[in-house]
Amino acid sequence: MTKQKYNFKNYYCALSCFAQGDSLKSWQKDELLILYEFVIAKNFSSGVKELWIVNDFNLDLSQLANKYDMKIKSIIKSENIQNFTSSMLVGESLMIEVDRLEELSESQINDILSFSARFDIPLIVHFGESLFSLGALDQKYKMPPERVLEEFGFLDRKCYLLGCNYLDKDALALFDNYNVEYIFSPLDDGEKGRGFLNFKLYENKICHLASRDGEIDMTGNANFLRLSTNNYLSSAEMIALSSYGKLLPFEGGEEEILSLLKSKITLPCQNFEELRQKLCNLLAQKSKKN
Repeated sequence: MTKQKYNFKNYYCALSCFAQGDSLKSWQKDELLILYEFVIAKNFSSGVKELWIVNDFNLDLSQLANKYDMKIKSIIKSENIQNFTSSMLVGESLMIEVDRLEELSESQINDILSFSARFDIPLIVHFGESLFSLGALDQKYKMPPERVLEEFGFLDRKCYLLGCNYLDKDALALFDNYNVEYIFSPLDDGEKGRGFLNFKLYENKICHLASRDGEIDMTGNANFLRLSTNNYLSSAEMIALSSYGKLLPFEGGEEEILSLLKSKITLPCQNFEELRQKLCNLLAQKSKKN
């Protein structure tokens, strides 16, 4: 394996888009491992050294982490927390994903938080992805959505907020009192039409990038965030380029950072074409069965 020259981080990567719409629930373990290795290799070739990947199948990804010299954390959905294996807790490699918070009952929320506290597992909470979800929380609990997170105790845990396109200064001021970090997926948000955020509000906070369901392109995500924020602010000079470099992370002079942001990173991965062909053959077989 070629030695990695970049140290990018991808804080949420899903696999469904690589399965061409096929339900992964029917896949066998060896078939899933082909898909996972392809996605991990794709991240490697895109400069990623730390990967948080959705893993609701209790797969042991440690061998792939070693093979690609990559730090990998498994993300499991909150509804699947009772099915995880204890081996996934080794090395603090597990995260709990909380989605559609407005649809969860109070007992479900308490169960998630109790599980997180018991095993000291951090939370990735979908929050501020749409005005609808924020409005639903406000209406359901009769308080600002950020206070819902505080009242239930989400903010007492290590908490990562995924989305954040519609958060205001009041919400961010509350989160400043807690150990909160933010995860953005600008390219996937653009594809899904979720809306774009004003990065100026987050410039001095701990923030990360994610490919989510979209293309694995960390420099592309950072650059799209830069361009959309420039457009939103009607200025290209209000945010230092070093702030976008921190998202990757990457340090350098302004010209070097700008050049990287505009670059498409493709690093050699010795078995990538073989993996691609394996996955193509597998998807063709799945298509025939359907």
